Amino acid sequence: MDRLLHGLLLPSSLLLSFFLSDLHDWILRNLCSQLLCANGGPLWSFVFVSTLWQLWKGHNDLVFNNVCHTNPGWICLSVDGVVSLENGSGTIGGLLRDHSGSWISGFQKSIGKCSVIQAELWTIYTGLIYAWDQGFSLLLVQSDSKDMVTMLNSVHATNSVFPLVRAIDRLCKRNWETKISWIPRDGNRVADMFVKLTNPSAMDLVELCFPPDCLLPLLHNNAYDVSFGHN
Repeated sequence: MDRLLHGLLLPSSLLLSFFLSDLHDWILRNLCSQLLCANGGPLWSFVFVSTLWQLWKGHNDLVFNNVCHTNPGWICLSVDGVVSLENGSGTIGGLLRDHSGSWISGFQKSIGKCSVIQAELWTIYTGLIYAWDQGFSLLLVQSDSKDMVTMLNSVHATNSVFPLVRAIDRLCKRNWETKISWIPRDGNRVADMFVKLTNPSAMDLVELCFPPDCLLPLLHNNAYDVSFGHN
């Protein structure tokens, strides 16, 4: 809602009238709008109906399941690593979302030939540095690699035989609060698709301030699939 109020999503021509219509006219006007979101985004009508649906889902979860998806201050970092079966090259990436599931930014990178375990570790390591550099103090890292999450949460991580595990452990012990949790693959679809969009020749870190258009429907549907800051 903050993004909407500050004109980051809502078309500028709707800013003044958005809160002044009666309910029936308000719904019809927004559902039938052919305007684009601010900054050249998708159709406002698509974002409007998707947002209403996510709010309704969140309300029902709170009322019927006692699940609260709002934890202001926490940032969610969803990561994934992919290794090509054809040439063994790995790509990594992740996306940062706020407590409401809204996109903040994302990163992608190709890391050359590697194993699956290396790709999973590199994406968490890179994601932690990326989030730290942006100044976040409360970070929930989500990965669909159960083995990696177990390894990184082990009391033996400090003395692991894997240098990257030790490096990740040191990063987590900096002056911030981090949690690394496992999420089912189905719940990590956004990160999975995002990583698969990585340019295999992009050996330098690529930062995306806005999500790719093809990711928007899945991003909206996935916004409330996880509880930020609760583990």
